[in-house]
Amino acid sequence: MSKINISIDKEFLKKLDRYSTREDKTRSGFIREAVESYMADIDSIKKLEEKKKKVREAKSYFRKLAEKNKDWDGVSEIRKWREK
Repeated sequence: MSKINISIDKEFLKKLDRYSTREDKTRSGFIREAVESYMADIDSIKKLEEKKKKVREAKSYFRKLAEKNKDWDGVSEIRKWREK
């Protein structure tokens, strides 16, 4: 496992130690889990944004399709095919 150095102010370090003690974790373990959780959140947000983008694109496509075929009557078309 690699070691790194980070700089944080004393108040934040005290808060970090309180949280890590409360969770019964080492400082390093607590930081590691927090960073992993944060990265997972970022990935989830990116996936959600991509999904929203695809939904917007699909809506736009279907609006254009509806505009292009505004005189088309789907119910009449279904009835026509049922009668055959």
